[in-house]
Amino acid sequence: MESFFGTVDYLNRNIDHKSLLNDKAVRKIAGAGDPVNTLAQDQGAGGVSFAANLQNLNKYKRGSINAFQNALSMMQMQSEGLRQAEKIYNRMLSVAQMASDASADAQTRGLLAIEFADLREQSIAINAMTVNGKNLFDARAASTQYNVDFGADATETSTPTGGIRSDGTFVPGAVNDGSTAQPYWDVQKDVIYNAGIMSIDFRPFTAWDKIQIYQDDPDKLIFDSGQWQTAWHGRDPDSKYDRFVVRYGPNRETTFTFKDSPINTTGSHTEPTTSNKSYFLSQFNLVDDGSTSGMQNYYNKELTQLGQVKTTNSNDESTLLTLRVVGKYWGTGYDLQANWEPLAVDGQVVGRTDDIQVKLNQMGLGYLRNNEAGFPVISVGTTADALKAIEVL
Repeated sequence: MESFFGTVDYLNRNIDHKSLLNDKAVRKIAGAGDPVNTLAQDQGAGGVSFAANLQNLNKYKRGSINAFQNALSMMQMQSEGLRQAEKIYNRMLSVAQMASDASADAQTRGLLAIEFADLREQSIAINAMTVNGKNLFDARAASTQYNVDFGADATETSTPTGGIRSDGTFVPGAVNDGSTAQPYWDVQKDVIYNAGIMSIDFRPFTAWDKIQIYQDDPDKLIFDSGQWQTAWHGRDPDSKYDRFVVRYGPNRETTFTFKDSPINTTGSHTEPTTSNKSYFLSQFNLVDDGSTSGMQNYYNKELTQLGQVKTTNSNDESTLLTLRVVGKYWGTGYDLQANWEPLAVDGQVVGRTDDIQVKLNQMGLGYLRNNEAGFPVISVGTTADALKAIEVL
């Protein structure tokens, strides 16, 4: 009996072993074409690690190849867009030249004006084209740029835009007649672009004033300094400004950087200056860290909020921008210098960091406007307009 049971036990073990081998063979066949599964059967954990790394490398390579293919497709579409734009611009130039003829009758000039306006709309449509959610062109990269001046109108001596009642109601055109508690000054511009940098050098006089920036809706501020006060007392010409630099635009948070401004009314340059140090540290809810600025970890770095100063993201569809100063009370004064410029266009890097990389610079078509007050669109309604249009084109 022992011999019999020993034989049965041997057969059971042998069958189990054969079954295991068969199962392994089946799994190898099922895993054919998959390097991770195949090497797992042959090499164990070491094979799995090697095959997995190989597979990931192939995925990275494929990702870089796809990125280059997408970039090539984008460039091809840009090239076609430029060809179409060239045709449109050439026709616009011809129309403008015909319209510049002082002897053209009213009917002819009217027909030329209609065609010209239609052609301009076609060029703007090309400029606004997107591919997979990305802009084909960016007007900020166009050779024609527009100069926007905010500072010329934003001074203490400017007539206030209106007053604010004690309940917070804004009254445009209000004067200091007791009906409102505070003054406010607005400087509003269409800056053409939906992304920009606003540099603000500011110093209130004796009491706090407030700097705000908004686009279309004054209840949706993209920047608010809160009740800002400096060490400027008695109109000391050597008192320093505080500088805010606000950056905003699509696909990014609105941020501000802060530093003492290197300017003052005597024209001397000292950077950084610290005469306002105790004021801005208090308004940022910071304790002096012992550095020159007192806020080394925050000084001149992009921030979204610090203490009472706050930002919110901008409206990608809007090009309107308003700089507002709110005074603590009537009779308050301030010095303000403000400058706006388009936000720089960042190049796009194609390819993985461990592989070949190529930087693509963005291209842009202009907005076809006259670079003068209000940036009027070019037109050919009159001989003078047609001559301006020829110059722009």
